[in-house]
Amino acid sequence: MRWISPVTLVLLWQLASSTGVLSPEKLASPLTVAQSAAELVADGQLVDAFLVSLGRVFFGFLIGGTVGVALGLVSGLSRWGETLLDPPVQMLRTLPHLGLIPLFILWFGIGEEPELALVAAGVAFPLYLNLHAGIRQTDPGLVEAAKVLGYRRIERVVHVVLPSAGSDRAARRPRGRRPRRRCGGTHGRR
Repeated sequence: MRWISPVTLVLLWQLASSTGVLSPEKLASPLTVAQSAAELVADGQLVDAFLVSLGRVFFGFLIGGTVGVALGLVSGLSRWGETLLDPPVQMLRTLPHLGLIPLFILWFGIGEEPELALVAAGVAFPLYLNLHAGIRQTDPGLVEAAKVLGYRRIERVVHVVLPSAGSDRAARRPRGRRPRRRCGGTHGRR
């Protein structure tokens, strides 16, 4: 039933265009848009533009993902990393992405680079924030148990901290709900 409102909106748009309420110079009708799209598909321009955009998204995601994960790991796993990296990253993430467009054009010129930088920024900040928060919210008891069991620091990070940092997102558990505990005498009951 959620499809009713978008379809109704497009029908109203077409009606406004057909009756002259909406000028074609201001906004083309949905039929004109569909005809233009069909022409662009037929002569191959739309497919070419789509592939170029897909390449931008892929490389921007690769760059932003690498930067976001690297910064998240450094700031999440060490106090000095958090002290040095978190304040500037938090300041930069508050900048609106549309406001960065002129700055990126000045820095990188007109071409692919500003577009890649925008995609990378859009990917890096959420990855940084989620990874940093996930690492910092790791249960200290789990880390201490791994230490008692003789895990070295890198083993604790790989086997305890990183799986714990991604567990809420990977398991798609609603926030605030904890899984029932299966150890101890309660067997999941409180």
